[in-house]
Amino acid sequence: MVKVSHKEWRYKHPELPPYLGRICEPETFDAQFFRMHHRLAVAADTIARKLLEQTYQAIYDAGLNVEHLRGKKVGVFVGTCFSDNEKAVFYEMAIKHGFGIVGCNRAMFANRLSYWLNVNGPSYTVDTACGSSMTALEHALRAIHDGRCEAALVGGGSLSLHPQPLILHGRTLRMSPDSKTRSLDENANGCVRSEGVCVVLLQKAADAKRPLVPLNTAFNTRLLVNTTSPPIRHAVCPVRPVDDAFKQRKKWSEVLFQNLHGRTPSHSRVKCVTSHV
Repeated sequence: MVKVSHKEWRYKHPELPPYLGRICEPETFDAQFFRMHHRLAVAADTIARKLLEQTYQAIYDAGLNVEHLRGKKVGVFVGTCFSDNEKAVFYEMAIKHGFGIVGCNRAMFANRLSYWLNVNGPSYTVDTACGSSMTALEHALRAIHDGRCEAALVGGGSLSLHPQPLILHGRTLRMSPDSKTRSLDENANGCVRSEGVCVVLLQKAADAKRPLVPLNTAFNTRLLVNTTSPPIRHAVCPVRPVDDAFKQRKKWSEVLFQNLHGRTPSHSRVKCVTSHV
């Protein structure tokens, strides 16, 4: 999964990490199957294309057929942040039509899924940096609880399609010089950037055809990054969503707890790690 980052780019730079995680065959796509114009498919963001593929797989894995969802109140919530693809489409590719505007518009990441499925629920994309997918998941769960949709598709993705963002990430965050992530380890020397596109289908327990996992969400939005460059400090959100979640749900197993979002704690401060299932 971890591949040499220089090979396909033919780009050499001393700050470019030697390896990064790659998804398989990002260039392949069946435009006709997903009812997309061939010119739009060429200009569309790779994340948008892969979200369509993963959506089909999520529906299939849930024991459903795409036709079963048509006309239903199914919401689509996508979390995404920085996209390498749109920069290449706008400034590097010689495209004589305007499909790049539609193909790389992040609002269309969710809307295109709704159009292809012909569903009528809420459909939008959220951007909260590295917490985008978790935010989309929380929005989807609330929409189901509030009755705005009977099921929801939640997706997110991040791809490395250009070397320059990797270099800029390395100047802001500490990247591992040997491209090995050793979380909470005394030998940790940085992180490794990796690609990923994922879609999950949320349903009510009574409607699920496959084994289900009870789900609740809660997360903090804190960020404090200390690097060799001037530190980046963001205000701590005064809201305590995790505390509120525990007031509503007493059991650990009922809360999806993400307390390390955007934080880089020192391993010396971690005294123990426990898992609750």
